[in-house]
Amino acid sequence: MSINRAPFNALIDDDGTNTVGTVWGKQDIKDVILDPIDALPGVSGLWTTYAPSWAGADGLGPTPGNAVISGRYLQIGKWIDLAIVLQMGSTTTYGTSTYWTLSLPFAPKTMTVAQETFFRGMALSAGGAAQSLIAFCNGPGIYVMTHAGSLVNPTTPFTWSASALLAIRGSYELS
Repeated sequence: MSINRAPFNALIDDDGTNTVGTVWGKQDIKDVILDPIDALPGVSGLWTTYAPSWAGADGLGPTPGNAVISGRYLQIGKWIDLAIVLQMGSTTTYGTSTYWTLSLPFAPKTMTVAQETFFRGMALSAGGAAQSLIAFCNGPGIYVMTHAGSLVNPTTPFTWSASALLAIRGSYELS
């Protein structure tokens, strides 16, 4: 039997002679390649979207107006990989709170000294000034701060305005 080299087909050499075997179509190959990944214990699939809430810790909290806030996460067992993007809008108000919080899709494991929680972020002003950020778990959400230790709020790391961007990415462990 000659080897079938038709598009999207592969010959699985059953006996090692490279002359006989079973022809598999594209879907058969995809099933073999993807199924082991999908079948891993605790893998719930691809990215899932969620709607993060944006709040102030005290004082008057922010009001999104026409801001675009999006969140997505990937869960592997008890580990969550997370991405949040907040694009300020023309009708967004920033409140008077001393710091902002962003909600998580699930409550994190109670923090201990050895707790592994990683969040990094970036703030980009409407004028193009960029600031790298770090973030930490704060109960059911996260708070964000500059590398100098100032909490992100209506005037930190700059005075926020329409089209400014706040992006957070990181991982945490579930309870």
